[in-house]
Amino acid sequence: MSVKTKNFIVSLLISLVYFLGISRFPILANKYIKSEFVLKNLTNINMVLLLIFGILVYLFCKKFPTNSVSKDSKKESLLKSILIGACSGIVLLVVIQIVFKILGFLGYPYDMTGEFIRIKNLVSNNKIALINMVFIIPFVTEIVYRNVVFGYLYDLYEGGYKFVRLFTPACLAGILFALINVKHALPIVVEAVIISLTFGYVFLKTKRIESAIIGNIVFSTGIVILSFIVKTSVL
Repeated sequence: MSVKTKNFIVSLLISLVYFLGISRFPILANKYIKSEFVLKNLTNINMVLLLIFGILVYLFCKKFPTNSVSKDSKKESLLKSILIGACSGIVLLVVIQIVFKILGFLGYPYDMTGEFIRIKNLVSNNKIALINMVFIIPFVTEIVYRNVVFGYLYDLYEGGYKFVRLFTPACLAGILFALINVKHALPIVVEAVIISLTFGYVFLKTKRIESAIIGNIVFSTGIVILSFIVKTSVL
């Protein structure tokens, strides 16, 4: 069996477990599980499952890389990779706000006030949700969408133009994320693609998925901070 075939099978299996199982656990639990304990603690159980899944896939991919980026021996130092990731997260915060302004000017407005209110209320009512939003979700997102999905799609374009090898897989991974996880409004899809392009590039630049993880954590932390700083009319 060729390396490409093995990578395809492994990437497919990981993706199926995540998309059909882990990410749908709350829906499946509400439908099929009658345990009062499980339903009462569904959010916390889902967080633990996400974290365990993310750690297992991370360790597996470190031991058995599923793409050429992770296998590349010319990696940036861990410290430099962390700094690059952190800076990318900060820059991305600014870029996203600018993009939303431009889209609003073009007739595709997206009011972040409602989203900030939702985040603020969620974190205020459940402190554990803060860990989920700023660490667990970014961690699992980068492991699945960047290391597995983007990494495999990137290798499919082997031999093509560098920009196309980055742009096409990043767009596909970003659109997939938007369709599965968030609203389908154009600004949100554009945001997901920009995030995917940014952290996809960071992953390629450093050859370390840890850099993209740090970037997403910084970005998500910034969003939570903004939700408490930005004045809203509804609390």
